[in-house]
Amino acid sequence: MDNDENYFRKLATQKQLSYNFVIKEHKLLEMLSKLASLPIKTVLKGGTALNQVYFGDFQRFSEDLDFDVFENITVDLLKMELKKLDIEVKKTFYRPGIIGFEISYVAGDTKDIVKVEFNIEKKQFLKNKAILKIANSNIANFVVANVNVYPLETLVVQKLLALVNRNDGKDYYDLFFAFKIVDLKKIKEELKFWAQKKVVDEQIVKKALEKVKTIDNKILKRTNVFIPADKRIDWCLIKNELELSLNKIK
Repeated sequence: MDNDENYFRKLATQKQLSYNFVIKEHKLLEMLSKLASLPIKTVLKGGTALNQVYFGDFQRFSEDLDFDVFENITVDLLKMELKKLDIEVKKTFYRPGIIGFEISYVAGDTKDIVKVEFNIEKKQFLKNKAILKIANSNIANFVVANVNVYPLETLVVQKLLALVNRNDGKDYYDLFFAFKIVDLKKIKEELKFWAQKKVVDEQIVKKALEKVKTIDNKILKRTNVFIPADKRIDWCLIKNELELSLNKIK
């Protein structure tokens, strides 16, 4: 482990991130690689999908894995399949529509967990949107091929929902960079599609604008610890750019 530890400490120094974060991201991608072999079709979503699949050099640290599942599954079935992949579940947790697991790991003197959540609400209208992409962590230098993930515009709509419903600076960071690479016409089409399915409020963009205008910068700055030092951007700039982008898709 000494050589591995030195390697990860060097990466942490280069990225000016916590050593524990670099180790955790490596374990996260290891886990993603294993889960790609599940016989149950899963689709990666959330911040990890955006950062590791789409953002390239502008990734932030990701701390969990979020998947949509479109099959009828149970906790016991998931645990059985995880066990086949030599994944040890430390704890099981539940939220409405979600089965989650805490999966423990040890790396040298570091002991921590990776959280994996499976959304079982079965939003069937998203089932055929999944595409195969490559996940590539610039933070941990780890690549995973053939990952089922949503198109960028779908992930953006999901992030807008997250931004409206919570106060987490990572959502603002992710949307800031997503808007730089996404086709705004596709965002408008995706929002219309979700509204037709009665999944999003037609006022979601207006609500997101209000959140961007009123969020306390102190809350946003807490996210800096998850961002490599050379990628940190002034949060006032992020808010201003987000306002401009959101106004373009109203």
